[in-house]
Amino acid sequence: MNSPKALMDDFIKKTEEKAELTSSINGVYQYDFSASDHGVWSVTFENGKAVYKEGEVQDPVVTIKAKFDTFVDFYQGKLNAMSAVMTGKIKIKGNMSAAMKMQQFL
Repeated sequence: MNSPKALMDDFIKKTEEKAELTSSINGVYQYDFSASDHGVWSVTFENGKAVYKEGEVQDPVVTIKAKFDTFVDFYQGKLNAMSAVMTGKIKIKGNMSAAMKMQQFL
């Protein structure tokens, strides 16, 4: 994946394929790729649907901050989430259990 938009498009497709999981999630998840000049993106889960947009949001459930390439490696299963968090490659601010729910879409 070479852009946040491609990543988000793929992620939304996965949430649609796993609708039974999506229905149990509500709130806004923010992804901060600004360290690698890829901006800030958010995914809003509501009523079993997920939509994304570019730009910061107020009061997300969780913010996940990483360089874009690092996050893509995690997303594609090339980087272990726990070790990435422990080494500071991925930083999580907010509801940790909400962040862990995202792994079910990978």
